[in-house]
Amino acid sequence: MSGNTDAVVPTEGTRQVMYELTSKGFDLEQDWEPYYIENGQAVGGFYEVREGLIFATVHGVGHMAPQWKPEAAYHLVT
Repeated sequence: MSGNTDAVVPTEGTRQVMYELTSKGFDLEQDWEPYYIENGQAVGGFYEVREGLIFATVHGVGHMAPQWKPEAAYHLVT
């Protein structure tokens, strides 16, 4: 989980690492797609899946995503 405005661990850097996992046998199962919170009305962020690895972002927050957007973080964990 990463906040999409995280300056410490930028989303694009993590996405690049996830992309490079393809060459190590972690094929893309679910491409970059939004997930919704608040009864399906608001985009909570985006996610992708590679052979059991899930990378997800929380929209509008930085490094401490669960602190600033607990509903979105809870949605991702559950």
